[in-house]
Amino acid sequence: MNYFKILLISCFMLIAAQSFAFAGSGKTIIPHWETESEYGGTATGDNIYISNISAHDLIVKVTLYNTDSSILTSGPLYRNFKENNTVIAAGETASVSIVTNIDTMGYGTIEWNNKAGEDDIVGLISTINFQPTNSGKPF
Repeated sequence: MNYFKILLISCFMLIAAQSFAFAGSGKTIIPHWETESEYGGTATGDNIYISNISAHDLIVKVTLYNTDSSILTSGPLYRNFKENNTVIAAGETASVSIVTNIDTMGYGTIEWNNKAGEDDIVGLISTINFQPTNSGKPF
């Protein structure tokens, strides 16, 4: 009887793990971003383009880190995002531009979740200054 319980629990966990694998979410790393100022003016930086390749609106979170692992709190400018810079509509491309007052660099992450809970296997493609993130593969 004990063997049967262990087998039943194992089967349940296996099925649950497979359903979580297609939970309509994804994440990738932005390996490097950088800003440079010209003649002491505002530092202009990289542009991160994020395309929603799914048929559903996606909740997207872009987190940029400085080289000391602190979160960059001022400087990102969001374009073509909806709902307070958190949603990219289906089939749309949005961007994040990095503008600071000093020369700086860092790394970041892009995370997404399906807004309505649909199970999309992949949802985004991203580039930073025309260099693909995630080796050019959707995530």
